[in-house]
Amino acid sequence: MSKFLKSIIANKLIVAIFSIVLGVLLLIMQGGVLATLVKVAAILCIVAGAAGIVLFIIKKNRSNTALACSIIVLALGILFFVRPDIIVNIFPIILGVYLVIEGLTNVLAALQHKKSNSFIVGLILGVATFLVGLFLIFRAGTVMNIVAIVAGISLIVNGLTDLFTLKAFK
Repeated sequence: MSKFLKSIIANKLIVAIFSIVLGVLLLIMQGGVLATLVKVAAILCIVAGAAGIVLFIIKKNRSNTALACSIIVLALGILFFVRPDIIVNIFPIILGVYLVIEGLTNVLAALQHKKSNSFIVGLILGVATFLVGLFLIFRAGTVMNIVAIVAGISLIVNGLTDLFTLKAFK
């Protein structure tokens, strides 16, 4: 097996585990986990933006573009920390796009392994992931707790699909 293929498999394994863990957290904590994640990301943006501004001030080699980016990142960080609901409300759409892409990827991976015993299961799970992604995109306005439950289940299904697909590569 090539080094490149091994790195793809390792990446897919990490994504699968992360999907399952995040899915379980979403099922347990529902909307609260999203607001917390948004606030953590906002704090990181605030720190990164402030650091960029400080570096601009103390360095002699100044880039106006870097300063502008730092100010934007800082401002977005503050906005998302104060109003995490902005991100929480678009999260289902972002997750839906991700699941549509992952679902298509898993369907294609399953189709490439038609002779494998896991072909049908991989295909069904890939289609399910794709359909749930579409549901999240087109029904993002539904109650957040329901979306969090569906997103949690979707991420778990996606993670399991990835693990199942990885099994076919071994």
